[in-house]
Amino acid sequence: MLSEILQMERCETLLLAVSLNLSRGLSSNLPQRYISLSLCLCLSVSLSLFCTLALSYLPPQQQQQKTAVNIKSLLKRLYSLSHHPNPYKRLGSALTFKQIYRVFREDPTLVDVFVLEMLHNNIFSLRLAHNDDPSLATAHLGASVIRSLAHVAARHSQILLKPNKARREHKNLEDFVEWLFKVIS
Repeated sequence: MLSEILQMERCETLLLAVSLNLSRGLSSNLPQRYISLSLCLCLSVSLSLFCTLALSYLPPQQQQQKTAVNIKSLLKRLYSLSHHPNPYKRLGSALTFKQIYRVFREDPTLVDVFVLEMLHNNIFSLRLAHNDDPSLATAHLGASVIRSLAHVAARHSQILLKPNKARREHKNLEDFVEWLFKVIS
């Protein structure tokens, strides 16, 4: 227990240092920017591992639902980062989605519940990314995440066509497509 608390404190200190560096504007210091972005990628891989482990240890009665509070909580925080005006936060969110979608795509139940809302929030993030500095490549990474999620949605379209009350954003694929046309028109 004590070792877990110490690890958490070290992680918080490291995240605070990275946040301070990113908030200073690193356009002139490319090595520092590279290190900070590498750390963001490592954190996104760690969150992907968290998703895998969180789903592996669900009690049998939750194995069918796979909508554990931990996963919903993680996604809620990622959506918050996806909607943030700071491009670095959106970049971190996109990197994380690029990692965790690999966990989600393998489970039809998770795809059924979460893929439409993941698409929704990443499309919103992409719209914000068009005003970002092109050297950050937030728009490019956001488009890559959307392509990956769209591929998953296309592969599981039969599941997504049926309404599901567990979905928080769009009840079915038709509802999502209608929303998408409203957004792009």
